[in-house]
Parts: sequence; C-alpha cells; structure tokens
Amino acid sequence: MAFACGGGILLGAIVGSLPRPRVLIMPMVSSLYAVPLVILYPVFTVWLGIGSESKIAFASIYGFLPTMLATAAGIQTIDPQLLLAARSMGATLSQRLVRVIIPAAIPTVLSGLRVGGALVIVGVVVSEMLISSAGIGYLISRYRTILDSPHVFAGVLLVLFLAIGFNAVIRWIERKAAIWQTGTRAGQANDDIASGAMQPAT
Repeated sequence: MAFACGGGILLGAIVGSLPRPRVLIMPMVSSLYAVPLVILYPVFTVWLGIGSESKIAFASIYGFLPTMLATAAGIQTIDPQLLLAARSMGATLSQRLVRVIIPAAIPTVLSGLRVGGALVIVGVVVSEMLISSAGIGYLISRYRTILDSPHVFAGVLLVLFLAIGFNAVIRWIERKAAIWQTGTRAGQANDDIASGAMQPAT
C-alpha cells in the first residue's frame, strides 16, 4: 500500500509537473494499465518465488498504475495562473507544493488513491488464490474447491470489510483535506472579485 499509493502519488506529481517526461511516460503507463496484469503474475513468481515477496510486488504494481495516472492528471488540471501568482509572490517550491499544487489536485489524487488502494487489496487476494499456501485468497480458493460455501462467503466478507475500512480512511482524509480545497476556492473567488473591482466601469 505504501509503494502503490505513496510511490504512485510521488511519481505522478513529478511526471505531471514536467511536460517532456509526461509526453514520454504517460502513454506507456496508460498502455500498461490497459493490460490485464493478472497474466503477468507467473513472471513475478519466477523472479521472486511463491512467497510473500511476489504477492507484495504484484499488488504494489497493480495499485501503483491508477494512482500515478490519477495524480498526473490532477496536476495537469491546476490553473497555471495559480502557480504564476505563487512564483511572483516569491513562494518556494515547498510552499507552492503545500499551498497550491496539493490543494488544487486533492480531489483527483484522492480518487486515484481510492481506486489504487482497492486494487492493492484485490491484487493480494488474487495472487493468494493463484499460488499460495496461506492468506485470505488461499482460504477462499481452498474452501471453494471442497464446496464449503459458508467459509467462502466468510472470506469474501472479510475482503469486503477490508475495502470498506480503506474507503473509510480515504473519506477521513477527504474531510481533513477539505479545508485546503475550501481555502483554494476562497482564494480564487477573492482574486476574481478583486480583478472585477479593478476593471473600469463601462
């Protein structure tokens, strides 16, 4: 989860902020995201074995791609005038990142974070169902084989509760970040009012 969400947001912010790397990297990432990554899981097992390492790597890549794409898209939607105004006021890179870039891109980033985190959970369960000797996915696959429906549904419900818990965390982050979004919108509104007041009456 740390690699998929944290790394996806970090690399997406970098790629989305730099025009030339964005032109080169984004088409490749979008094409890779369109490929069903489940078919690549045997490659992970060959490289990393059938232990937890291959499952962590597979789930990380599974959730990394949508998070990165959403973050890069969110960075591109930022009004260039906001960044220009921040630079003209002498804001440093860290100040622009905290006061302008992150608040403006938060809605899109959190949407990608919600999808990416859910896919991490799905990726772990799917990898355990394919090749594993332990885990929720392994238990679901095992009980399905012996036609033990109650235990199968118990495993499915457990995965569902994990997804609901993760979604609750994202909703909590959205509430905490709402003040940034409100501040950004208020600042834009004040700028619009000020610019309108400075225009001569006709």
